[in-house]
Order: sequence, then structure tokens, then C-alpha cells
Amino acid sequence: MDYTKLLAQRAVDMKPSGIRKFFDLVAEIPDCISLSVGEPDFKTPWDIRDAAIHTIELGKTQYTTNAGLKELRLAIREYLLR
Repeated sequence: MDYTKLLAQRAVDMKPSGIRKFFDLVAEIPDCISLSVGEPDFKTPWDIRDAAIHTIELGKTQYTTNAGLKELRLAIREYLLR
């Protein structure tokens, strides 16, 4: 069925967003594991589950800033400077 007949013409004419183009591009890469939106097709390993539970129990339930955790950025910097 041609669903475009159900949409306004301006919706049909919309170009895909940059993130949509990126998702489509990544979908073509064999064996690529997406760490973005959606549900993985495998169970989360127990060590990751345990770490998540521990972090929740510590009350760390907010999103980080876009730049990421300062402590992690500093640790990566130190590692790269070695």
C-alpha cells in the first residue's frame, strides 16, 4: 500500500534527518552492534546488570552532560598521555 497518499504533501517532501541517515548507513554494516535507541537482540550480560544496579543504589540516575562524565574524560586523557 502506498501510505504517502495518507500524508500531507509537505510531510512526503521532508528530507530524512541527519540522525536518520546515520542510522540507515550503520544498518548496512555487517555485525554492527547498535548502542543507540531501540532494544538489543541479546540479553544484557550480568556484570553490566550488576554495575547498573550498583549505580542506581548509589543514586546516580541522571543523564550525564553531553561531554560525558568529567572523571571519565580525565581518566581517558591521562591514559592517552602515557
